[in-house]
Amino acid sequence: MNKIIVVLALLFASQRFIHRSEHINPSAETLTILSPDMKVIAELDGWELATLPNETVIYHRSQTHFAPTHSLEIAVYDPVRRKDKVIYPPMPIQPVRRQFIDSVAQVYKQRGEAWFREHNHHGDPTRFDSMLMGDVLVDAAAKTFSFKVRFGDPDNVADPLPFTQDVQVTCKPLAPVEQIQCYEALTQ
Repeated sequence: MNKIIVVLALLFASQRFIHRSEHINPSAETLTILSPDMKVIAELDGWELATLPNETVIYHRSQTHFAPTHSLEIAVYDPVRRKDKVIYPPMPIQPVRRQFIDSVAQVYKQRGEAWFREHNHHGDPTRFDSMLMGDVLVDAAAKTFSFKVRFGDPDNVADPLPFTQDVQVTCKPLAPVEQIQCYEALTQ
């Protein structure tokens, strides 16, 4: 049987680099960073969320489409220095996230081990559903960027949780990528 693969490619130009995004499935893309002469600088596993004034790309890392949960991961890539770093979720685990993990662990304990075997579920409360809510907002003057995240997804039939939590995330500084740290706070 012949397979037909359809790739949707989008090109975005920053000041010094070209960003090409190729859609793979509902949970994955490849983001290619090209030089002005169209040489590949990097192929990133994810899709662009924002580009900082210094050309650093903030991107949403791809996820395994058929996994029971989808945990948000955000990374940054500096095409000038060719440095990549996962910045979200923040490590070590912060209090807001720890509290949510503890709540998920209680639900998982109530389900029992048999439920996880029957549903082919990882059973790891640290890998709960989390999703980006809206855009990444860059404040160049304050040298920060921020975004909102929702913990939990009651509509996920593979891992129904009876609760969610909205979290505000602020990251700083804008450069260098090695120094970027993100901080979680409960939203009002």
